[in-house]
Amino acid sequence: MTSSVTSAMLKSFYFIVFMALVFLISNPIPISIAIAVLSLVSIAFLFSTNNTPIQLDRYGKLFVVVLSAYLVSKIAPFVSSGFIARYLSPGFHMLVSLPIFLVLWKLSRDTDGEKPLINIITIAAALGSFGGLAVAYYQTQVLGMGRADGFLFSINFGFLAGTLFAISLGLVGKNRLSVLSFLSCVAALGSIMLSGSRGALFPLLFVLIAWLLFSFKHLPKRYLVVILVLAIATPYFAYKTSPFVKARLDTGLTELKQVAEGDVFRSGSLIARVQLWIAATHAYEQSPVFGLTYPEREQLNKTLVDTGEVVPWVGTVRRGHAHSQYFETLATGGLVGMFCLAVYLFAPMVIHLRFLVTNSTNVYARTGFLFTLSVAGFGLTEVLLQQEMIATYYAFMQTIFFVFAYRQWQGDKTESQ
Repeated sequence: MTSSVTSAMLKSFYFIVFMALVFLISNPIPISIAIAVLSLVSIAFLFSTNNTPIQLDRYGKLFVVVLSAYLVSKIAPFVSSGFIARYLSPGFHMLVSLPIFLVLWKLSRDTDGEKPLINIITIAAALGSFGGLAVAYYQTQVLGMGRADGFLFSINFGFLAGTLFAISLGLVGKNRLSVLSFLSCVAALGSIMLSGSRGALFPLLFVLIAWLLFSFKHLPKRYLVVILVLAIATPYFAYKTSPFVKARLDTGLTELKQVAEGDVFRSGSLIARVQLWIAATHAYEQSPVFGLTYPEREQLNKTLVDTGEVVPWVGTVRRGHAHSQYFETLATGGLVGMFCLAVYLFAPMVIHLRFLVTNSTNVYARTGFLFTLSVAGFGLTEVLLQQEMIATYYAFMQTIFFVFAYRQWQGDKTESQ
């Protein structure tokens, strides 16, 4: 493996990381195209250096399973449906990152490729947050749109802005660009507020709590105070100055209270989701191991409407879409799907925690945990990983955080011996 080839591969990787984060929510071109190109370049690189074997230990093999789990979870519904490709598409999009992972696994062992990466991710996430906020402001304040949607659905725009918040928060205090990360967090929160995506806002409370637990002993107290003030002041300012934001949050709290009281038959976004979740649990009961196909769920929902177990609107929802990663997986995937979900969504958090136990300042593990936690939280109210671009982005960022968190963990173990 020549140094020039290695250098070119690393530069390609840095460039795509930068582009993916900068353009995540600020332009109409799906970043999955850039990641797919990097995957093809990675395959070519692997063939050109096949004289150097790739040695995966148990962590490396586990991560291959993580990238494959979504695809595995949909094989049974794919077969039962008569081989409709829609079931496998998100899983294949996650597998696009497998060649990238193998290349990074090889290069990170022999080079110091991670040294410029922190600054690249910090700057790119900040530019992505600022760009997203500019788009959201233009759409809502200039064009007069009710909710900012970027170039996606508003809820997905809010979710992706939330991941930028989690990434920027994880990088606070690691380098001289902490002020930029602070501002990035504010911009990302602003984008979420203008999108009206309550399902993206509330999970970030848990992301913030996790960050405080990880950072309390290591970061200067002024950083902690500033982040807390910004995290509280930004939504409060938006709530007080924007009638739209105020109405969305007030409605969400009212619906949450109604659901807590057991009233699930009124109108409202959250209550509508609860109705879909009820239907999804019935689908699971029909086929606990693998779940039902989409046509089977549509038919079941119509039956549930006829028996009065759900409201009539549920019978009109295409594919029985459950508006939750968890309930959707339960309905079309069953127990096998839920096990696979634990692998691709919760196993990465456990791995990052394992690395943080050795060194709580492992920035890749900390950021990777917060990123994964945000996606896990967003998944409660939307099937976000079913969207191909988001599935590609999730797997790509997991690859980055895992590989370099692992290498830092290895270095920490070596130093302690």
